[in-house]
Amino acid sequence: MKRSHIFVFIAVLLLGLLALLISAERADRRDSSGQISTKLEQQETRQEESSRVSTEVDLSSENRPSGSPGGQASKEDGKKAASGAASKVSRPTFERSTSSSGEGASSKDSGDAQNSEKVPGIRVGVAVVGKKGELLFGPAEVVVRADSIWGITALGALDATGLPYEMSPRFPDLVVAVAGQRNEGQSGWMYKVNDEVPLVAASKRRLQEGDRVIWWYSTSISNPPPQWSSLKKSG
Repeated sequence: MKRSHIFVFIAVLLLGLLALLISAERADRRDSSGQISTKLEQQETRQEESSRVSTEVDLSSENRPSGSPGGQASKEDGKKAASGAASKVSRPTFERSTSSSGEGASSKDSGDAQNSEKVPGIRVGVAVVGKKGELLFGPAEVVVRADSIWGITALGALDATGLPYEMSPRFPDLVVAVAGQRNEGQSGWMYKVNDEVPLVAASKRRLQEGDRVIWWYSTSISNPPPQWSSLKKSG
């Protein structure tokens, strides 16, 4: 009889322990499941927040180019401010460069004028007589400059008259036409300096201050050259 009571007591004790173990296990499961669910909820919350932030960033970046009126206004204001600043910086430089270039041009012109005054030149008398004895130029004084194409020579005096003339392509020092009157056969253009008919090309005959140069169209060697005094009277 005592043994049966002992067995019953042991059985009840075991059942109680078993019940405690089962309840403890369930509590652990609840805690673990609760922790897991809490972690899942936290992860979901973080994902939602990150997705929302990225969406807002995307929306803001998309709105910047096309933009709202305020964004466009600020962008335009920024451009205006930048352009205004650039104009403020570049404008004085431009004015300075313009003024400096103007000063340079004026100084260059004055320098050229001074140089032109320094270039040596002489005054000579020139007359040009055509094939019919008509005066094509002068007699008058001209200035023959050293920096002219032919220098201070008899040909330079002809060039100083402004009359059109042509040179021979075969003989560069030979004048073949003056004022449209061309050399023909034994007739053609000759020149003399004072009372001398030089035997050198006109581009080689140097002149001095006050010389008198006559260019005339000679139709015959036997005809004498024109005289300055007679040309002066007829002129």
